[in-house]
Amino acid sequence: MKRLGWLGLVKVLRRLQLERRHAKVLAMLRDNPGVRYTIEVVDANTDPVIVSIGMRNVATFEMNIPQAYYDAFALLGLIEKHTAHEIVNS
Repeated sequence: MKRLGWLGLVKVLRRLQLERRHAKVLAMLRDNPGVRYTIEVVDANTDPVIVSIGMRNVATFEMNIPQAYYDAFALLGLIEKHTAHEIVNS
C-alpha cells in the first residue's frame, strides 16, 4: 500500500471537505423542494471565503472569493439576477 506524505494527506482532506460541502447543499435542495438554490459559507472570516452553491437542476460548485471582496448580499443579488429566467421558463 502506498504511503501518503503530508501533501497527499492534505489533498485528500481538502477533497473530502469539498465533497461534504457539495453533499450539504444538495441535501438542502432535496429537503426544500420549493427552493431554487442553496448557499453555504462555512466561515466568512477566512481568506478566501469558500462559498458552496447548489442550483436546482443546474449545478453545484464552489467559489473562492477574497475576503476583501466578499459581500453576501451582493452574491445573493447576482444569483437572483442570473437565475430569474428559470422562474419564467418553469
